[in-house]
Amino acid sequence: MFFSRYFFLHFLVNFPGLAQHVDAVVSVAGAINGSPIANQVDDIYSKLSANLPFSECEPGDGGALRSLKRPIRLTWLANNPLPTSVKYYSVVSFTGRDRINRWLTNGYDILKTIDPRNDGLLLFSDQVIPGAVLLGYVNDDHWEVVLPFEDNNSMLSESISKQISYPREILLHTIILFVSENLNSSEG
Repeated sequence: MFFSRYFFLHFLVNFPGLAQHVDAVVSVAGAINGSPIANQVDDIYSKLSANLPFSECEPGDGGALRSLKRPIRLTWLANNPLPTSVKYYSVVSFTGRDRINRWLTNGYDILKTIDPRNDGLLLFSDQVIPGAVLLGYVNDDHWEVVLPFEDNNSMLSESISKQISYPREILLHTIILFVSENLNSSEG
């Protein structure tokens, strides 16, 4: 597993020559604008991540969480225009508290004071790439949307999954079909 504070939008800005070869970027529940809770959970996250069973992850420098602070993300976005040669798409997630993983309820409660449309880690509005086509909303929490809980052999699945079969494959297939058709219709 690999975590990096430099995500794909950074790649596009930092390597404009290579960005010319990219047709589209799709963000699914991405922390595009960061999260209001990043400041509040810095110490908790550091302690928790030190004890999580990510054996294939190398220890980081703590920059991943720092890069999720809204002022850092928003400043970066303001100072780094995204290449216009790329089409951008976003899928956002949010749900009600009854569908939030028990490990994310504190984050949900913190965020609901700003907007109840959140996924336990991110506000729905912070998940949209500037200028992106909004593909849709997923009615689930952040972890169900982005983590591979369907891998029943993983310790992660056993420890934090809600044990609900999430239709990730259908979601991804639908995204690919739409983006492919949208790109092809833009060319004609």
